Amino acid sequence: MLKAIARMFEFKEASISRGKLRLILFSMVLSLPTWPIVMADYYDLLPDNGIGTFATAAMFAGALSMLFFVGTRFVNRFYFPDKYLDEWEVRIKHKSMTFAFMVIVWGSAPVAVIIAMAKKNYVLSLSGEGVAIWLVGLLLVLLYVQTFHALWQVRPIDEDEMDGRLVKT
Repeated sequence: MLKAIARMFEFKEASISRGKLRLILFSMVLSLPTWPIVMADYYDLLPDNGIGTFATAAMFAGALSMLFFVGTRFVNRFYFPDKYLDEWEVRIKHKSMTFAFMVIVWGSAPVAVIIAMAKKNYVLSLSGEGVAIWLVGLLLVLLYVQTFHALWQVRPIDEDEMDGRLVKT
């Protein structure tokens, strides 16, 4: 079953063309403010005036962009087990996962210290729901960093190289 799904998400020439990779990067950047706005809304930090309305509209636009970004072949291809990927895909996947893990380890430790120091502050009180929101945010950071690193590693296929076969570097 998983093998059939993995074949559905195999790279095609259009999946890693210059235009498609730019579109993925654009939708990734457009969706970046979504989670901070969700966090601000959860902690009631959004004002009730036009800025809050604009932030809510930006949150929904970013969420739609995030759905597009997460639904692409490029993002989904790297989440299959290694046995369904070829050597080139496995190499990019492992490099990206390692980089993302290092960013999380070295980036989340200072944030955890700040949260521990500000624990008495009512804004940073962590209930079960608050912890879930922070964990989802951490997983999204992992997804974004890994995907950005994979996008950085892939050399796009030019239109003159698209002749019915997939060229990998």
